[in-house]
Amino acid sequence: MDEPAVIPATEETQPTAPQRRVRSELNLEQWSIWLPSNSNREPAPRVLRRETVSETGQKVVAEVEITASRKGTLTTEDQKTYYALVEHHQRNQRHDNVIYFSLRGLSKSLAKQWGTRTIETITDSLVRLRANTIVWKNSYHDAATGKTQEELNFFNIITDLKIITTKQDGHHTRAEGYFKLHDAIIANIERNHAKPVLLDVVLKFKSEVAQILYTQLDRILSRDITTYERRTKELFADLGLEGRKYAYPGGRKQLLQPAITELEGVPLTNGYLIRSATLERTADGKDYKLVVKRGRTRAKNATVEPRFSESQVEPHPQGEPASEDRTEPITPVSGQTGKGIQLLGYFHKTFFWHRGHDRPACPEAPGPRRLDDRQPWRGAVPLHRRFHEDRSRSDEFQDRHLRSRGQLHRPRRNPPHP
Repeated sequence: MDEPAVIPATEETQPTAPQRRVRSELNLEQWSIWLPSNSNREPAPRVLRRETVSETGQKVVAEVEITASRKGTLTTEDQKTYYALVEHHQRNQRHDNVIYFSLRGLSKSLAKQWGTRTIETITDSLVRLRANTIVWKNSYHDAATGKTQEELNFFNIITDLKIITTKQDGHHTRAEGYFKLHDAIIANIERNHAKPVLLDVVLKFKSEVAQILYTQLDRILSRDITTYERRTKELFADLGLEGRKYAYPGGRKQLLQPAITELEGVPLTNGYLIRSATLERTADGKDYKLVVKRGRTRAKNATVEPRFSESQVEPHPQGEPASEDRTEPITPVSGQTGKGIQLLGYFHKTFFWHRGHDRPACPEAPGPRRLDDRQPWRGAVPLHRRFHEDRSRSDEFQDRHLRSRGQLHRPRRNPPHP
């Protein structure tokens, strides 16, 4: 006798909190204007260059110059603070675009523990965002006109800043103020010339290089690109990373290796994630290249449930065929819904399925077939119904045989089952 199937127990998992999204201005995302906060480089102006094609089809050299103030150059710490300010601006929009804030509120947005060190760090970051100037040459796109400005001088991310702090008995009793983002930043964000950023993901990075790499990879892999490859020499030029040690492939590899380890499995804003990030030797053997592949998979704590219909499978993205670079997901079902589906599967398997088969199978019955037997779903006819049909046909055949021999003079006491 076959043993009854055992229904595996399901563990209910709490739904994960949604990632916080901020809409950052796209020009600031297209250029790597941030340096690692732990860099030993002396504060000095930095110039990033890139060859682009203008609206007229001519090749032009786009240039971004980032100046430094007495507080230093713009760093990854300032990038986090900028994202927190954008989030604060989204929640508290005013007609004059002057947003009031408290340092304690910014520390909560940045997931920092409140204290004197946190106050000093956030204050210095706000000062750099206000004091450091950016000069755009053939690189700043204005969404209002739809054109790239030839030159935009004296560009500060924060154009108005006021911070008031008071102490009593050595403790900060007041730390608040107001700020205003640049009008061009606000105008582009309002015209949707922006890019979503997962703030919680950015805040979790321990490596500053991983944070800089992620913001650039998220922008590139959010398009119809499944694999990104770049030689480390050109990659460091794109990111603005300079140093005597980085002139050699070994020095660049030493800096990138911990960062790419932290990047694996990190989600992207378009629903994908970074499936793998590796460093490989180039074909000529003179350099390394960064190879990043995106993928799609279930969450780590998702429960694997039986798949009964194709409607539960997430379809392919519009216009993108399935490939080996992407792992198609099985939509996770958890909680009471998962238990109900398992119970339904157990019931269906016990009463309708033959053990060892992937789909219901029934033996062919002798005699003429009925119309419903010729339907495409004939294989799913329950076994008990098929049994009664076979018994009815067998009894009719026996009655005709006995009647032909004259041995049947009265009707059967037990007529066949209808």
